[in-house]
Amino acid sequence: MSNQEWEARQKDRERKQKEWEERQRERERKHIAWENKVNSSKSHLDTILSMARDAQPYSEASSAFADTIIAIATGGVSSMLQSLLGERNALNERSSYLSSCSNKLKQARDYFSRHKFEMIGEDTAQAFAAMSSIQEKLNAAWGELKDKRQKVNESLQRAREEKEKERAAKQAAWEERQRIRAEKQRIWEEKQKAFEERQKIKAEKQKEWEARQKERAQKQKEWEARQRERESKQREWEERQRERERRQSEWQERQRSRERRSSGGGGGSRSGRKKKDCYLSTACVEHNRMPDDCYELRCLRSFRDNYLLQFQIGKDAVEEYYRIAPAIVTNINKRKSANTIWQSVYQDVVIAVKLIEAGDYEAAFNHYKHMTYKLLDI
Repeated sequence: MSNQEWEARQKDRERKQKEWEERQRERERKHIAWENKVNSSKSHLDTILSMARDAQPYSEASSAFADTIIAIATGGVSSMLQSLLGERNALNERSSYLSSCSNKLKQARDYFSRHKFEMIGEDTAQAFAAMSSIQEKLNAAWGELKDKRQKVNESLQRAREEKEKERAAKQAAWEERQRIRAEKQRIWEEKQKAFEERQKIKAEKQKEWEARQKERAQKQKEWEARQRERESKQREWEERQRERERRQSEWQERQRSRERRSSGGGGGSRSGRKKKDCYLSTACVEHNRMPDDCYELRCLRSFRDNYLLQFQIGKDAVEEYYRIAPAIVTNINKRKSANTIWQSVYQDVVIAVKLIEAGDYEAAFNHYKHMTYKLLDI
């Protein structure tokens, strides 16, 4: 083999090697893009399923017609009308509720339409099946509502007709009573004398009642005095409670100062903390492969800097977080179920972010404390 042929083969081999390496890089890019699409698809699927569950109407087992039958047997037509009108109001409320469910399902469909091309086929089918199931339940609920409304309207019409008959019967009875009243007038005049005698007795009883009223008023004054004394003691007790809490806060501050002195320089700055010691950042960045400046972490940091650090209790919570976070991260990573725990932590982060977005900062802070207590028990 000549040198020229050998060099040509070498160049061809190098060219094929470069083409193979290029295909390998392209395959890796496609694999990463597919994983990103799968993760995005799962996220969209979870959102759609959550919206669909919110749109699912609750079943209603109404007993209004049984109540109406009981009302006819016990209270007459008026009670029946009242029951039917109450049932009609309940049906109107049910209609408003089903409308809100339909709107929620429409929002889920709109979200699905916007993001269905970002989802894989299996997730798309599952999301479509979930929305179709909810739509069928809504259609059944609307049909049931329509049937009930038709029955109530027919019953109302019959009840109104019965009411008219009842009114005519009462008119005839009233005219009969008018005739009888004329006869009773004479008897009443004879009884007037007996009435005047009873009036004298009533006057005497009135005096006795007034005396009891005075006694009751005196007892009421004494009770009010005891109430004022009880309220005064309650205020004194509350003041002692506040003083006790203030002393407890001062004691905790001294404890934290003592711990900072014993650790040789305090808790350190927030910027100097390692992300691996922060279980919130670990759940987002390391577990879910999100960037360090993702929306969730930026939202939590803004909540920390612009809300928590404005109050002493918030500053204490932040310092306590930096103190216990490394131990929590270490304990979770030792567990066989670490991935499940980190996913649960991330879900808690999402809930806290939603509360912050809604402006419910106190609920967000309480949710964070509850999440931390759970992790301390691991």
